[in-house]
Amino acid sequence: MRHRMAPHEQGPSTWSNFPSPSLPIPTVPRPASAPGPRFPRHDATIDSRKTPKVFVWSDGTDFVPQIPGFDNSDVGITDIFPDKGADMCEMDYFTAYFDEPLIEYIVHETNKYATDLIDEEFSDYSRLQRWKDTTVGEMYVFFALCMLMKNCVKHVIDHYWSKDHTVPTPMFSKYMSRDRFVKILRCLHFANDEDRNDDDRLWKVRHVLNELIGKYRDFYIPAQKLVIDESLVLFKGRLAFKQYIPSKPLIWIEILCTL
Repeated sequence: MRHRMAPHEQGPSTWSNFPSPSLPIPTVPRPASAPGPRFPRHDATIDSRKTPKVFVWSDGTDFVPQIPGFDNSDVGITDIFPDKGADMCEMDYFTAYFDEPLIEYIVHETNKYATDLIDEEFSDYSRLQRWKDTTVGEMYVFFALCMLMKNCVKHVIDHYWSKDHTVPTPMFSKYMSRDRFVKILRCLHFANDEDRNDDDRLWKVRHVLNELIGKYRDFYIPAQKLVIDESLVLFKGRLAFKQYIPSKPLIWIEILCTL
């Protein structure tokens, strides 16, 4: 067994016990007249054995910010935006971003996923066996009902179609039945599962996300002074990068609770 020296048996820890470094220990002088916070000085560097050319922290009196140039000649809505003038309604703005080709893609993936579920998982007694392929017009109605749920939040989805006089919302049953809404919600899909990409955590919504980001970039050029705000969305599903921040306000979307 290897003998371990006790603390009283060990020699004194002095700088002579350690090998001398090949480079001198760098010192960063700081003037006594500048007691404030220090900032990196890009023109002054020191040599280090591990990380060469490390920034030296100084008082920041010689700091010059790099402000990029800005040209406000093209600020605002671009010519690509499908502008219809003063006659534009809310639906026109929505279809500018969720245009018919994008909805057709969602309809195709939803119908394909419903067919896969019927063939692989569900029994003959399942309500999904009576599935009928959805269309572009029906998908627009489905999204409209999803957004309308935010204006009258209820505890469960069935309450939106309830005939109870305490929670009346006849608008939903006027445009779509409850069973049809639940079927579309169960089969709603934005990507082909055969194109799974484990390196991309957002691969299930990547196509729709890229379409929207491209339209955001092409339809509007922001001004120099821009304010960006954020809000959290309630989500109870499984997601690797979701966060719980109790001090933040939430946007309660009932439809996301069932995903």
